[in-house]
Amino acid sequence: MQELHEARRASDVECESRKAEDELRRQHAVVTWLSAADSANDHEDALSVHENESESGAWLFQQDVIKDWIDECSVSEPRLWINGKPGAGKLS
Repeated sequence: MQELHEARRASDVECESRKAEDELRRQHAVVTWLSAADSANDHEDALSVHENESESGAWLFQQDVIKDWIDECSVSEPRLWINGKPGAGKLS
């Protein structure tokens, strides 16, 4: 009978330990989910995409309407505002 009680206590201790570990894992998951984005990694990822796809925005400047608008002989300075997320290929 003593062995059964000891086995039961050991089982209870192990169960409590697993519950505590599970609770910590859940708390960590929530904190990670709520934490701010890792902008340094996002920036590095965007730079690597730009390096690999350096011509990603070039198609825009191949359009006749854009070529005419940016004509170097024009007296006005052309302005083009392109809004988008960082690393989305707006540089040219």
